[in-house]
Amino acid sequence: MKCPKLIEKIMIETGNENTSVASEALSTLSLIAIKSTEKKELYDYLIKVGILEYAIEILHNGKKPTEVILQSLDLTNNMLNCDYNQTLSENMIALLFQECLGLDALENLSTHENSQISDFADRIIKRFYGYEDEDQLSTQDDSQGQEMCF
Repeated sequence: MKCPKLIEKIMIETGNENTSVASEALSTLSLIAIKSTEKKELYDYLIKVGILEYAIEILHNGKKPTEVILQSLDLTNNMLNCDYNQTLSENMIALLFQECLGLDALENLSTHENSQISDFADRIIKRFYGYEDEDQLSTQDDSQGQEMCF
């Protein structure tokens, strides 16, 4: 891989206090995630450096600026798309995301006061986890062990 240090530097900027810088860093990571569908080496590297964990950490902090949360949702969606299969059991990224409590973060955001955020979180849940209502979500949560990956 030609530029692993650059990706790590971009990941650091996602925590920048300047909303524009953090948002642009997340947007850049999201574009890199899209590109990783074509390059397995890049995809593996993104997983190795913990890009999902970065996104989950931001999603758990629902008090971040709307722009930053939306960019993190976009990054999450693109990473989940990288390994998209018809069933959850075959989508390793979706399983990893769920194990790292990313699904919990999406559930919390699905009730966010900002409709863009709540709608985007709902779309991701429905697409990758197939849940249509909160009863299914709580049933799934009860059957899963709670373990953070950070």
